[in-house]
Order: sequence, then C-alpha cells, then structure tokens
Amino acid sequence: MGLFSAQAPKVHHDRRIYVNLPVPADECDLHGRPHVAHLPGNAISTAKYTWYTFVPKNLFEQFRRVANLYFLMTVILQIFPQFEVSNPLLAAMPLIIIISITAIKDGFEDWRRHTTDSLINNSVTRCLGGWVNVNFVHRAVTTPHGRKVGTLTELPMDEDEEETEDGDRFPGGFTETQWKLVRIGDILLLRADDRIPADCLIMSTSGDDGVCFVETKGLDGETNLKAREALRLTSHICTARECRDIRFVVETETPTMNLYIWDGRAGLPSGRKGSVPAPTPQYHFQPITAHNILLRGSALRNTTWVIALVLATGADTKCLKNAGTTPSKRSRIEKLMNPQVGVNFLILIVMCVVVSLLQGRYKSQPGMRSAPWVDWSESTGEAGVFTFFAAMIMLQNVVPISLYITIEGVKTIQAYFIYSDHDMYHAASDTACTPKSWNMSDDLGQIEYLFSDKTGTLTQNKMEFMRCCIDGVAYGQGFTDVTAEQAGLSLDEREARMQVMQEEMKLSFKAVYEGEGNGYIGKELSFVDDRIWKAFSSSYEKREKIATFFTCLALCHTVLPPKHNIATQPATGSQEMDTTTANIIYSAQSPDEQALVTGAKDCGVTFLDRVQDVVVLDVYGKIMKWRVLNILEFTSSRRRMGVVLEPRYGDIWLIVKGADTAIYPLLATPTDPAIPITFNHLESFATEGLRTLLLASRKIPPDEYAAFSQAYHQASCALVDRENLLSQCFVSIEKGLSLVGASAIEDRLQDGVPEVVGRLREAGIRVWVLTGDKIETAINIGFASNLLSGGMTLVIIKGSSGVNSDADKVAPAQHRKQVTLPALAPKPQTASPQKPQQEIALIIDGDAIHDVMECKENQMNFLKFATRCKSVICCRVSPKQKAQCVKLVKKGQKVMCLAVGDGANDVSMIQEAHVGVGIAGQEGLQAAMASDYVIAQFRYLERLLLVHGHWNYFRVARTVLSFFYKNLVWVFTLFWFQLYCGFTAQLLYDYTYLMFFNLFFTSLPPLILGIFDQDIPASYLLSTPPLYTEGIRQRLFTMKAFWIAVLDALYQSAIIFFGCYLTFGAYLSEGTEVDLEVFGTVVALCVIWVVNLGVGMEFHNWTWIVFGGIVLSIVAFMIYIPIYAVFPGSLIPGVEKAVYEDLSMWAILLWTIIMALAPRVILLSIRSFFCPGDKQIVRE
Repeated sequence: MGLFSAQAPKVHHDRRIYVNLPVPADECDLHGRPHVAHLPGNAISTAKYTWYTFVPKNLFEQFRRVANLYFLMTVILQIFPQFEVSNPLLAAMPLIIIISITAIKDGFEDWRRHTTDSLINNSVTRCLGGWVNVNFVHRAVTTPHGRKVGTLTELPMDEDEEETEDGDRFPGGFTETQWKLVRIGDILLLRADDRIPADCLIMSTSGDDGVCFVETKGLDGETNLKAREALRLTSHICTARECRDIRFVVETETPTMNLYIWDGRAGLPSGRKGSVPAPTPQYHFQPITAHNILLRGSALRNTTWVIALVLATGADTKCLKNAGTTPSKRSRIEKLMNPQVGVNFLILIVMCVVVSLLQGRYKSQPGMRSAPWVDWSESTGEAGVFTFFAAMIMLQNVVPISLYITIEGVKTIQAYFIYSDHDMYHAASDTACTPKSWNMSDDLGQIEYLFSDKTGTLTQNKMEFMRCCIDGVAYGQGFTDVTAEQAGLSLDEREARMQVMQEEMKLSFKAVYEGEGNGYIGKELSFVDDRIWKAFSSSYEKREKIATFFTCLALCHTVLPPKHNIATQPATGSQEMDTTTANIIYSAQSPDEQALVTGAKDCGVTFLDRVQDVVVLDVYGKIMKWRVLNILEFTSSRRRMGVVLEPRYGDIWLIVKGADTAIYPLLATPTDPAIPITFNHLESFATEGLRTLLLASRKIPPDEYAAFSQAYHQASCALVDRENLLSQCFVSIEKGLSLVGASAIEDRLQDGVPEVVGRLREAGIRVWVLTGDKIETAINIGFASNLLSGGMTLVIIKGSSGVNSDADKVAPAQHRKQVTLPALAPKPQTASPQKPQQEIALIIDGDAIHDVMECKENQMNFLKFATRCKSVICCRVSPKQKAQCVKLVKKGQKVMCLAVGDGANDVSMIQEAHVGVGIAGQEGLQAAMASDYVIAQFRYLERLLLVHGHWNYFRVARTVLSFFYKNLVWVFTLFWFQLYCGFTAQLLYDYTYLMFFNLFFTSLPPLILGIFDQDIPASYLLSTPPLYTEGIRQRLFTMKAFWIAVLDALYQSAIIFFGCYLTFGAYLSEGTEVDLEVFGTVVALCVIWVVNLGVGMEFHNWTWIVFGGIVLSIVAFMIYIPIYAVFPGSLIPGVEKAVYEDLSMWAILLWTIIMALAPRVILLSIRSFFCPGDKQIVRE
C-alpha cells in the first residue's frame, strides 16, 4: 500500500484552495471571481466603536440603564416653563457628568483596542512574490515603503538565498507584506520567532525531517513547544521557484473553534510534471490534520524557516473564533439591587401620587389654603398631572444617579487590592492573583459550594513514575504523599530515606547495564526498588519482560525529542554507544507521558530522537530504531492511545496504553492468571493515591495491517465525521492484546492543600472534587487533602457500564457501602450528615453521573442526597459532566458556586459557576483565560475567599445601603415640606443643592466605606473561618436590611425637618422667598451633617482617610453656601449671613444630629452588650 491512494472517495468539502491550478468555473461567481475571494480578509477589528458610531452607540448603551433613562426624563421635563426651572442646562449637569465620565472610560478602552488592532494589522510577514494567487484576481500590493506596484507579477524578485547576521540562511523570492494584505492561498515564508499571521498549512521546513516547533501560548496558554509536521507531498520544497512550480489543491472544512482538530486533505493532480492539467483532473490525496497546521496567534520556535500556505484569514481563523468573551456574569448584590431600586421607584411614584392628589384638595378648599411658602396665584400645580411630574423632578434623588458609577469604582479598586496582595503572589512562577472580572468581588464572600478539579489544582501536576507491575509482580518502594503520611514520616525523614534507596537503586543498576553504565539516569529518582534488577538478572524470561515493559513506555508516546541532539558513537558491529553525556530532560504536552518516558530512561531504556517517522532508543546500551507507521491518538471517549511500529527486523507491532477500563475489554486472554494479580496491584496503587495505566501489545499480520492502513488513510482524508471514522478504524485493530504491565505515577499535593481544605470546610463551604481519576485514587487523595476523614461513612455509587462491571470482576472493590440510584432518595429518618457521628461522604463515578442526568427524578434524588453529605467526590467524569454537576447544584439549590481548575477540560465548569477561578499551572492557561480570577496555587483560595471575599461583600453591601439611606433622608425631608406648601411640589432646597448632593456633598463617605473599611482584621478572618458564614447566609444585603434603612431614613428625615420647622417657624415672616431659602438651607445643612455622620457610623476601621472624607464632605457644603450666595445670579443672596450668624441654627444642628442618630447608637450599644455577634466577640 503506497502513501497515496489513486483516487479518494468523493466527499463533501466546504472550501477549495488552488495552488498554480486554474479555478473551475463552477467555483467562481458571475464575475469570474473565485468563491474563496469572498471570505473574510486578514484585517481584524476588535473595537466596539468607530469615530462616527461612538456617540450614538455609547449613548444607546448607557441609556439602557433604567436610572439613566429616569434622569433623562426629569431633565426633559425641566425644559418646559411650567416646572419653573430657571436653567435646564444646570438641571442636566449631574447626568451630563455621569454620562461623560462613562463615555470617556469607554472611549479610552476602545482607543486601546484600535491601537492594538493597528499594530497587529500592520505587522509584517513575507509573501511569495513574482507569482499570482489564482484564488484572487488583480490584487494590488504595497511595498515596505508604502508604494503601490500593481499586481504581484510586476515585483522584481531576488531568487538568491538570504543570510542573517547569525548565519541562518533563508529561501529568497519572498517580499515583505502587511498582515492585513495576506489572503487565502498566499504562500508565506516564516522565520524563527515569527508570529503566525493566519491559519496556515505547513508546506516545508528547514529541518530534513519536515518538523518545526511552535509555541501556542497565545492560543491556549501552554508554554511548552509542540511539534508540527510538513505535508509529505510538499516537504521537498525549499525555494521560491519550487513554490511557483508545484501544483496541488487543498480541500478543507470551514474552520471551527476547536483548536485541536483540523480536517482537510491535499491532492496532487494526476499526470506528468509540467503537463497541462485535465479539465476534470484526478487527484492523489493525503490527509491534513492539526499536526500539519500553524494557527494564528502561535509563534515559530527553534526552527530556521517554514514555508506555509494560508488556509484561513481574519475572522475565520481559530484564534479569532475563540476570542469571544466568557459568559456575562453579574454579581448577586447587583441582581438584588434591581428590586431595591424598584422599591425606590415605587416609593417615588407613591409620593408623587400623594402630592398630586392632595394638591388638588388643598386648592379646592379655602380653609386649607393657609399653608405658608406658597402663592396660589403663581402655583405650578394648574393640573394634577403637572404636579405629578413636578414632584418627580423634586424627588429625583430617590434614585441615586451616582450609585452605579460608585460601585464600579469601588469594585475596580477592590480588584487592584486583590492583585496587589503579596500574600497571594507566587514568586516561583511570578504570578499574582489577577482579577479578570472586576464586578464579581462581592460574590467571593458568599460562596457556599466549591467545585475543584484534582490534577493540577489540588495537586502539582508534576508527575513522577513511582510504581509498576510486570508479569504480576509489583515494583516500587518510594514514598508517596499517602504512604508517607501513613508511616508518620516528616518531610526531612522522607527525603533521607528516599536518598538511601536511590543510591541502592543506582548501585544495583550498574550490574545490568552494558558499557560504563546508564549515563542518562537522573540525579533524583522517583522509582526506587533494587528488586527489579535482581529479577532482571535472574532469568532471560524476566529480563525480556522487564525490557519489553520499559521499551513500550519509551515507544508509546508523543513526547518531543530532546532539544539538543545527542551524539551517539556506536561501536563497530555491536551498536553500543558511549553514554557519558549529560542527563536528558524531555518536553511533552502531557505531564503523564513525560513522567513515563523519564521513568523508562532512568530504568535503562532512553528515548533519544525522533527523525521523521523513526524513533531512536538506547535499550540498555544498544541503539535500536523503530519506524512509526501510525499513531492512534488519545481521545476522551477512547481513554487510550496507541502506536503501530515496525522494528528493523520487519514485524509490525501495536502498543496501546490507557485506563484499565479501556484496556481490559481488548485483552485476548482475560483468563491469564497475571491479569487479576495485576488488577489487584492497580487497586493497591490507587489506594496510595497514584494514577494508573495499563500497557498491552500484539503482533499484527501484514495482510491485516494492509487492510487497516487503507481504511486508516480513507478515514484520515475524510472531511466529514473524521474523528468517528478514525475511532472505528482504531477499534478494528485494537483487539486480541497481550498484557505487558501496569504503571503508576504520582501527582503530589500542592503545599498547604489539606490545611486550606480544612479551613474552607470550617467556613461552611462545601467542597466537591470532580476528577477523571479512578475511584480508589480519588478516595486516597481525598483523605490526604483533608476532604475525607476516618470517621466518615463512604457511600460509593457506580454506574451500570458494562466495562466497569467486567473490570470489577477482576479487581473487586474494597468493602464499602455501595448503593444504586433509587436508593438516593432521602428518607425522613435519615439523620443530617452535619452531625459528627453521622458524617457521610459521597463518591460517585462518571457512569452514575450519566444515569443521574438522564431524568429529572434522578437529578432531584441525587441533589437531595449529595447536598446532605459532608464531602462529594465525582470520579471518571468528563468536562461536560463537570459543568452539569455545577449547574445542577447552582440551579437546584439556588446557592453561590465557585469552580476552580487548571486545564482546558475545566473551562466549561469554570464558566458555568457563578465565580470561576483558573490556576496558571502545568496544563497551560486555558482555564485561566476563561476564568474570573487567576491564581498560581490552590492555597491562595483561602485568602481570596475568607479575607478579600468577606471584606468585599461587607463593603459593597454597606455602600449600597448607605446610598439608599442618605438619599431617602434627603427625599423624605422634601416630602414633609409639602405639608407646608400645599402639596404644590415646590422645592424646599435651592436646585443646585439637589444637583450636587450626590456628586459632592455626600459621595466620599460611601466611596471610602466601599474601598477601605475592614470590619475584621485579616489575621482574625483566617484564624476564625466560621466568620465567613455571614456571607453564605446573606445577612448583610437583604430586603430586611433595606427596609430598616428606609425606616431609619424616614425617622431621621422627620426629626430634621420638624425640628428645624418648629425652631425657625416662629421667627420667619410669612411666605417670603428669602425666608424659604434660609429655611431650606438650614434643613439641607442638617441633612448633610446627619447622613455623613450616619454613614460614618458604619465604619469599623477608622483611619485618617475615613475622617478626612467625612469632614471634607461636610465642609464642602458649608463653603459652597457663602460662595454660591455671593455668586452673580445666585438665588440665595444673603443666606450665608442669615444662617451662619444665627445661634439658633447651630443649636438646631446639634439637636438634630443627636436626636436623629441617638436611636441607632442606643440599639448598637444594647446589641453589643447583651447579644453580641461573632464579629463583635472577635473584635473585642
């Protein structure tokens, strides 16, 4: 069977790209332009606005807020003369200020987007010149100097090679082109460290093996290099002339969001080179996969040059398809604010209706027309409807216009404080806690359920090969986290014992390695057991089985070869080599594979190099080579991967590794006595907290492989449902396997995980662990991480999967309580698991989760039972099932959920939770990029939640309630005034007081409260986790707290208004405007003193900033009065003397402050002395 099939079956294709071949007429539009020419160009725009859409679009977005619409309506009303507002522009000033500040912020953010877009679009790459891209016609280009030169064929080309200062040589004939001018079908020359401008097919590379290396940090956050391969049919190309001569076509599906899949195929036309292609040419196709693609957003590394064909540009690239924002999330307080703002509107409407109705009653009855401060002949209330709208203008402050922008400012500064917290900074990775969603800070203080991944989240994701089972014998004596804890070893004792065992391991290894010893063995060994080398030397049979096991580990993987080639010096005839070179360090996408290959190296079988499809190993001092025919890639549904290899002597072998449940059904002899022994050892490894894999192999007859190869090629060339077709093809060959052995690797817990989990549980947070590991592994990690304790009853639920049941027959589980789904329905006599003697932990596998999600009844039964358990561990779950569990608890319990993870498989769970936390770890930054907060270690969650979460919840709740309180005091005094102005909606205050009340005179104390106040010091919050339950139970921001603030405001407004009226009423002459302005100024002064001091009483941590903010707010109004009074055109001339020179004003100010705030002081004192809360006790 050759590399290419003569004619692939006809398949559907979404787009075709031609290289030096005429585009068929049926693939062009009516004007002769190829359909590809209509696809998106490579210029991008991430900005929201342009210079001509900014104003209308931004105004539309801002006026979607009901509060802004309300204030716009009041401004419009004040334009009409019936409402007696002397200067409508002055009335619009607060709204203009708020809208302008928000617009400036939005405009600045968008300007930064435009700047970034311009830098990217004008970046330079190198495009093939002297050549016409047949997929486009008459395309003009720009030289590096900006000069238009017409079509590409007019460019003078230099065919000579180019050389850099470093001596690297590149193909000539390529000209610099801006990214925005790159089109589908262009051929690019990419150099080392170049960023990839579009999604491209690798035609050839500078390496003889056609391999290049790419860093995808800009796409998925992974910093490790990935190998990519050139297309076989174009890998020989190394000059611009060859690029102009080669003819082929590429068929590819429309690009999707999946970064790891690309289905396409490339075909050479039949016929001799240089012949005219037939009208309907026949093609020899070769598959195109993601391994042949360079994606936009990645960067070329460790490769001199690459020639690539552009397949997708601009919005069609996977990078931009994945650039969408994470789902929009709103904090709980922000959601609860809406009904409270609605109540404020209701209060406003009620007061307006009362004013409009009673105004008519006063005017119609002469006995009631003696109200002071109103001249009925000049009344604005000619009709009830006018009075209603006039009252809306008068009482407009009931809705705080500056509330939203204040909360945004508070949360922004809170995010900065979180970022600046050195106690959450990880020096080793130079990673601080980074808030990505600034509006979620208060939700951190209300988390009741925490959903955590295990690998890389609770653990370090730095795998170490610890155990193996070969021919039914278990090897490996090193201490794991679990066994060290069981033995009661300290960290120093554990390291000392491991050091002794390592020296014994190295000493015994020298006796079995040919030559001068294994020069590649690591300095620190994780796998230590000198018994394996005694068995190795005892008989030929055991030697072969041990060598076969480690050889399979060194062959069945996708690990990159060492970055620097290792010079091998084989001896004549013996193929032995000098192994005095330095230790090898591997790089791999999967830490599991890296650990297994490193373990094989330390045991004498070293993976040296991969040249095209040839793998080179050092097997106990001998150089051996295998040709890799096919790679059976790992998928989450298959849970295994394999390789088909051909050794030098011609036999074809299949090696497969994977989960025990995935490998067991594929074994040829399930009755082999070594199999149940191996499964028992697997369970033993799992109880030590290790991750296990099985290895199996078989020899494939040539005729069977020929049939498989043909089916594999056809499936690889399919553009539709390729993954399923390949899986079916793999199944046809993955059968009749012989068990080679089992491996076990350890992923150690991160520092401080047990302590943090314990304190989070003390804080009332329920911790669920969602992992893909075996039940036994997860259980033991649960014990090691303090999630499970010895006194708990473990309830284990397994699904009805046939694979699981077969495996269980071989490896019976320990004696544990196992139940089925119907048994989940809680019974009335079931005691609460919160009682210490009846604590229950639930362990459930992925198959059972699948059954749970099948119907609503199962979901409800599972939810009722699981929420009564102290801890829950979900094992063998898929990414989708993780998100389903989070959604089930979030929707079913109506509780705040946080999800934390570190890998791409955790993204759906993170986005489903109210708050998502990503850990910037070994699996890249996919989770971090999709999260609301990024941390480096799981232990930082403790401070993020218990300290910053508690503070921010307290601050935001108090800030919002303080805004409502101070505005209602102000508004209620206006309402009380209507009793003395005949309910004519006449203003008590000068209109400028209304305008600047929220902006200048009372804005600082709530703002400072939301930014700086600390009800409990951080040290007490960490040492007393139960204080966090205040947020879980939502005690601070409730409708009850809101109504208390309303009643408090109502009482204080009555004290202020009637106190001032009774004091000044006897001295004021009836109905004069000056007297009204004096009275209104005195009332306003009392209100501003009282509300600023009232907000000040909310502070628990008094500093000079708090004191200065309160004083500055009060003084601002007291200075404003005389300045405004003497200002030309002022409506309150002389008021400053009448107010400040009257001793009775100062007396009533003191009286109102005492009387208004006394009840609050008394109640707080009584609560503090007779029924102090937890916080009060801790503070004292």
